[in-house]
Amino acid sequence: MNVITKRFGAVLALLAVLTLSACTEEEVGPKPNHKLHAKWETVSTIPSITPSGNALVSLLIKLGYDGGEAEELAASYQDPTVGIYKSIEFRSDGKYIVVEEEGSFSGDWELNEDETVITFDKGKSDQSIGKLTKLTDTELILEMDLTKIFGANDVIKYFLVITMKKV
Repeated sequence: MNVITKRFGAVLALLAVLTLSACTEEEVGPKPNHKLHAKWETVSTIPSITPSGNALVSLLIKLGYDGGEAEELAASYQDPTVGIYKSIEFRSDGKYIVVEEEGSFSGDWELNEDETVITFDKGKSDQSIGKLTKLTDTELILEMDLTKIFGANDVIKYFLVITMKKV
């Protein structure tokens, strides 16, 4: 082989490596024009708490709540209208805006690689994680683990399934 052929082969090999490495790089941040980028309005919520009923009241009393507070808190966990988002807007810049009865709040969101898990406020004290169980052009079903957000320690598990429609 002559020198020109060797150099040409080396250049082709280098181009192949650069092309392959460019194809495998992960995109950083939200994908543009993702179907999640929209404003979503809550249609229904289904709460789930373990333990529940009298067992929950007893546990809350053991954790330091008085009887009346424990009963009120246990009832609020079972109420599907307490602490529910009226709407969530997922923006393409990785920010979200939540509207509730009492006002609104915002933060950052991101999807995992296979787009089945959404993390709100990653790395912050109020970080929460939701599982996207359904996402179409018009419907979003999100399963949220609100155990830490609602102040229920690891002894009490609180989950909420939220069904939303695109506005």
